Amino acid sequence: MNFVRWSFFAIFAAMIQELPRYENVEDYFNEPLLEYIVKVTEKEWPYHRNRQNGHSTIPITFCKRYISGKIKMLEIIRDRFMKANEVKASLGAFGLDANKLFYLCLLFKDYSEGQTIDSAKENPTHREELEMLVNELSRMTPNPPKDFRLRIKLKGPARRIYTDEPQLSDNLIQTGNLGEITVKVGGGRKKTIRDGQTLFLIKEALSQFLHASSHDSPYLNNAPLRPSKTSDLPQIYRVALFYQYMKRFLTPYSNQRTAEASVDKTLFISRLIYVFALSNDKRYYDKTVTESNNKKSFLKSNLSHYVNIKIPVDNKYYPRK
Repeated sequence: MNFVRWSFFAIFAAMIQELPRYENVEDYFNEPLLEYIVKVTEKEWPYHRNRQNGHSTIPITFCKRYISGKIKMLEIIRDRFMKANEVKASLGAFGLDANKLFYLCLLFKDYSEGQTIDSAKENPTHREELEMLVNELSRMTPNPPKDFRLRIKLKGPARRIYTDEPQLSDNLIQTGNLGEITVKVGGGRKKTIRDGQTLFLIKEALSQFLHASSHDSPYLNNAPLRPSKTSDLPQIYRVALFYQYMKRFLTPYSNQRTAEASVDKTLFISRLIYVFALSNDKRYYDKTVTESNNKKSFLKSNLSHYVNIKIPVDNKYYPRK
């Protein structure tokens, strides 16, 4: 029995091939061990692009961090991965390469930590800020009726947009709620606008501008480069991000065989969360927990409020170019 266990672990350990060191960093894009990483990063995180060759900058950054020993808890991860019998079975069931997945999970772990540990808070884009302002100003007027449309002549063909219906009385726009905007430019004095008609017209002008602007506008979709520091986010955020990344990666994969193995993707990801030290809670490796006599995965139980999180930070380890 001991010989069988030793043989299994030796074979599994042998599957973790060491990443080569290339003098020409571009060679990493053709490295077989990084096939999953290159495939994922060329599709995900499009803002990590090298402007010269169009490739994602993430694979090279990851390789530099791995080779220089900056990936945290690597020895513990190797040991857990080697001993994870259930994970090995699931790899075979989904037809996944153990070596390639090992490095992909290391990247997801490292990227998730870069998002949540001592990271710089990212400002909203110009479009998001203007849309927020329009939404706030829209609270001053009633919701438009479904059949109300306003034709606005813009540069080019006429377009139709929905807008709030202004209520006119003696050529004055009647607004419901009160509001104000305060502006201060440079060292000048603050200017506060409280007039409801003026605020309504500001909202209308911004609405028309956003409607007429291309959704791909680099001016509107960029964010101000004035990040501020934020404290470390709780560990559950790293778990949630890892779950998001792995879930998207596993989407096209299905069970390739009928042998006994977990084909529950959530359970598979949950086990990887423990194996790759996103959490040291062994319950992530177990199948279910009981809550009010109902069984559900420990991962799903913990992520019930974090599944679709979006963390507005610039990654500490993988900064945007």
